[in-house]
Amino acid sequence: MFTRQNRLGVCKLFLLILLSVFFINVPAVCSEYITGSGCSVSNVGYLTELAKEYERETGVKVLVRGGAA
Repeated sequence: MFTRQNRLGVCKLFLLILLSVFFINVPAVCSEYITGSGCSVSNVGYLTELAKEYERETGVKVLVRGGAA
């Protein structure tokens, strides 16, 4: 009924379908926000602007914390 060549093709097709269903149904796992911290000089100097630009480009919220230095 099935030759060795046909069985191998059916197995490959089944594996391809199984993997396709698995990867299509996997939800994206990511954080809603990231946290950045630095000293007061870096927060004023570049970290706040960098966070705004990152949010604009990626849509991921960046929380900037103040440092103790």
